[in-house]
Amino acid sequence: MARVIVVESKLRVRRRKRRLVFVLLGVGAVGIFVAILCGLSWLPFLRIETITVEGEKTVSQETIERTARERISGGYLHVFAKSNIFLYPRRSIEQDLIARYPTLATVQIKASTFKSIAISVAERSPAALWCGASVASSSACYLIDKDGVIYAPAVVYSSDVYQRYFGGTGDTLPRQFLPAETFRSLSALLATIAKNHGLTLDTIFIDEVGDVYATCTNGFTLIFASHEQTGEMLNHFTLALSADVFKTHGLADLEYLDLRFGTKLFYKLKNPEALP
Repeated sequence: MARVIVVESKLRVRRRKRRLVFVLLGVGAVGIFVAILCGLSWLPFLRIETITVEGEKTVSQETIERTARERISGGYLHVFAKSNIFLYPRRSIEQDLIARYPTLATVQIKASTFKSIAISVAERSPAALWCGASVASSSACYLIDKDGVIYAPAVVYSSDVYQRYFGGTGDTLPRQFLPAETFRSLSALLATIAKNHGLTLDTIFIDEVGDVYATCTNGFTLIFASHEQTGEMLNHFTLALSADVFKTHGLADLEYLDLRFGTKLFYKLKNPEALP
């Protein structure tokens, strides 16, 4: 069989060479541009040297600064300097500080100059204690802030200062015990009831479905649903006190008062024989 030899046109060859040249020039230009950026990122006058910290209380300034310096050491892919004022990992530093030190509620970082950054932190303040998944299995307590976040181990004497909460599980810190609004409302509600009726709260247990068991030092337990609005709950509790049983008995005479079932009222006397 005869072979047919096709000779490539000179024009096509020239076009192919031209495209190859353009590609090589493009790759070279990108390489030069990256090299320039890499060089600029390592310029001394654009690299962070000074880190200032403000707002710290329990977490030391040195600790926060050391963590930040760890995050800006080295380079991205060993090419671009992490300490460059335009390239430093701000968000990563903020997240790392909160993860390492749960006492910190917020961390904000901003550039002060071309060679310095300022770290502003706000620490959580204790509002209550979380002391375990159940009252029966009470263990070491942890601090809870006003927004219901469990964030740090509590010292022994804290149990005499703050209200003790129980329920839920988890080992990581920080973690949310209850949604912020729910916790704030619940704390305010129980404090109001205790104050208005001369009660001293001992333990507050929230079960897996959100029911609250608030037990007082006199042995009385108030049971209600945590999702109920504060105003509605107060009205419900006030109406409950108008029941016949309270004409001859006080809250201290009850083992529990259950308000979870709408207008229905369930209670149990500590001494049933005393019922008239």
